[in-house]
Amino acid sequence: MIYTKYLFTPLDLSNFIFYNDLTYSRQKEVLKDLFDNHNEEIVSPFRDDFIRFQRAVNDILIKDELTYEQREEAEMIMHEVNGFSTETTSEPDYYGAYFKLIKLRLLYAQDYCKIKMKNLLSDFGYQRRSEQLLTRMNRAINRLGIVPYKRGYEPCNLATTGLDDTIIFRIA
Repeated sequence: MIYTKYLFTPLDLSNFIFYNDLTYSRQKEVLKDLFDNHNEEIVSPFRDDFIRFQRAVNDILIKDELTYEQREEAEMIMHEVNGFSTETTSEPDYYGAYFKLIKLRLLYAQDYCKIKMKNLLSDFGYQRRSEQLLTRMNRAINRLGIVPYKRGYEPCNLATTGLDDTIIFRIA
């Protein structure tokens, strides 16, 4: 069972497009491929209509270039025109968002993603592992179908991996 917080939203796609500086043609390819081949991993309001999905991603990309005042006005206009808001009122899931971005990189940019364990911890503001942190990271990784490996394709456990060890994420 996939929970909705581990499904791709227009915000996830706009972040991926922005951070990878995709061209417009590559952006269209990624959105089309995700919609056609990974539709079950898109949140339900956008799963049935590609144009609505594409418009929502583009609206967020446009809003990211606006000032605060322009952004508020644009959000109001987009809500009236499109019938949905790009703003969220729920608490953000940083672990899900982080690993969704990694999964998108694995699907559309790279075959693997390497990161040292200490850098992974520092990305979440930690210096040491805690049970709660490991639980949240493992839950996100498992639900998104990402597998952590050590060098040599050896599966690894985040709880026992050394801080200076490199973790290689791949799609299961």
